Amino acid sequence: MAPSDAQYTESIFTNAGLLGFDLPLSDANFFPNGGRSQPGCGIDVAGNCAHSRAHELYAESVSTTIGFRSTRCASHGEIVAGQCTPTGNANMGGEPSNHGRGVNGMFTVNTNGATPFAQG
Repeated sequence: MAPSDAQYTESIFTNAGLLGFDLPLSDANFFPNGGRSQPGCGIDVAGNCAHSRAHELYAESVSTTIGFRSTRCASHGEIVAGQCTPTGNANMGGEPSNHGRGVNGMFTVNTNGATPFAQG
């Protein structure tokens, strides 16, 4: 996936570095809970629980009224280090689309450990 694949692209990273890619791929890159492991997955040695959380979060983002309010961080390095310098906000996934709204960069968002995952 790359920003040139469509008019606008978003990626959700829930198991970066193990089963998922660890570098930004899209116009907007969302790293829930830091993007490496996910709450509610317990001891997830193989990463299957965290990895499968990406599609669950996206599916909920389309139907939730709460939303996944995310914080834009200054860089991907900040996401990896777990130290975000906030530079804006956006909703992860869902409707209406972020296309044309200037949503780009690296984002972090906290989620619940079980459905409903969105915290608003």
